[in-house]
Amino acid sequence: MLSLYFVGVLLVLSLTTQQAIASNWLMLGVLQPNGLSASLVNETIISMAKPSAKGYWHYQMNQLDDALNSWEEATKLVPSNPIYSFWQGIVLGRLGDDERAVAAWRQANAAKYWAWLSAESAQKGAGVLAYELAERSILINSTDQESRFVLGEMYFRNKDWLRAIESLSIALDTSHQDAQYYSALMLRGQAYLEMPSNLDNAYNDFITASQLRPTDPWPHIRLCQVYGLMGRTRDAVIACKQATSLAEDSAFAHYYLGWAFFLDGQYATAATEFKRSLELDPDLQAAQDWLAKTQDLK
Repeated sequence: MLSLYFVGVLLVLSLTTQQAIASNWLMLGVLQPNGLSASLVNETIISMAKPSAKGYWHYQMNQLDDALNSWEEATKLVPSNPIYSFWQGIVLGRLGDDERAVAAWRQANAAKYWAWLSAESAQKGAGVLAYELAERSILINSTDQESRFVLGEMYFRNKDWLRAIESLSIALDTSHQDAQYYSALMLRGQAYLEMPSNLDNAYNDFITASQLRPTDPWPHIRLCQVYGLMGRTRDAVIACKQATSLAEDSAFAHYYLGWAFFLDGQYATAATEFKRSLELDPDLQAAQDWLAKTQDLK
């Protein structure tokens, strides 16, 4: 049953604050009665409201049958608005009609809504709820590119590398839009980077990313890491030199170049790069730590 699940969903929605909910409805151009006490909203006002606003009001008052009727009326008036079908699914779930709820969410392409709620829950530390919402998103549409990209980010932040790779791979298979495709490649490559047995896969993703955006230093920085972990220290130096040539004022580029020189046994040159990194960002702790290692070797 979805009843316990919806308790979690309502908790997430409450975390967004009443202002956030109100802004969503203002964007839709409908009456937003939320925030008014029941005594101030009489039947005349409700009867004059748009069906969508009626649906939201009835839902707030726990009048679920009336809410469902209002959302169904709103959907008939504007079939192209996915929010209406989405809320039909919410109400049907509360009423225990799981089959119709899922059908309504599919009509709304609601997989992305659950995916975003999942990401929001993870950011607020509600890890168990985040995974439940992710499962709901995947059940509705397991191949929706936007949803799987959002879930891939969520899994990545939770250091769930295998699920991150799976979701990002699906996103990459279903989209070739430059911006998101590039971001998914970089994120999946970093997930592979966390798993030593997948360094070849990480390498392939970062190479492809560098070809998509040849002037972006980050694919070269990540390639530097891959080469370093593979023991190809000279290649690591070359990759990070490319990064610093693209972003001379990047503290991270100079830090990783210092790291590559250190792995290659060029400790004095490594120290110079760590110092340059700290000039650009005095608070970069990793650069401070590795600089101390070079001094210990003197």
